[in-house]
Amino acid sequence: MAIGGTLKRLGIVAATFGGLVIASFAQLVPAQAQTGVGDNDQPESLQELQPVPSNDGDRAARLRTLQQGVLIRNAATQSPASSGIPSTSTVSPISPAQEQEAAIAVVKPVGNQLSSVSLTNDTGTTVTYQVIGDTTRRMLMMDESAMLQGIPLPATITVVRQDEGLVGISATSSEDGMLEISLTPEIALDDTQGVIRIQEDGQVFVN
Repeated sequence: MAIGGTLKRLGIVAATFGGLVIASFAQLVPAQAQTGVGDNDQPESLQELQPVPSNDGDRAARLRTLQQGVLIRNAATQSPASSGIPSTSTVSPISPAQEQEAAIAVVKPVGNQLSSVSLTNDTGTTVTYQVIGDTTRRMLMMDESAMLQGIPLPATITVVRQDEGLVGISATSSEDGMLEISLTPEIALDDTQGVIRIQEDGQVFVN
């Protein structure tokens, strides 16, 4: 009887211990299933932190859009010259040539020259004169005259006052091949100073 009672108590203890072990294992497995991480899974918090990979097609499309925007903006700000496009500038019409100044005298040449040209100095001071290419510089005192003969045409005569004043020039012709030039003081400055031009046809111009 004593041995049987002992075995009965051992069976009860073993059953109780086995139940506790099974209960503990059952609680451990669900906890691992809830908190465990698989080989191919990541925690939800880590998944949220990782960047989402971008699509290559979307990146290329955005790049093309940016490039097109830059090209359009540059085209709007560039001038025609810098962009290589010829500009259509307004060309002003050419103004008609100014009429030639009227001759102060006309003399009929004899052949291709003037037989005589007289210079009378009424400027009140000494002047120097020269037929370019034909005579040297010469002085003409005030109230005196000089006679030049056989002047080939065309001819240019320069006249300068010794006091650097202005010279008024007038000319007349009373006979063929003869020209009389009078030199007077000039007050107003204009574009007819000091140079007498005689053309081949006998027209006389100043400057």
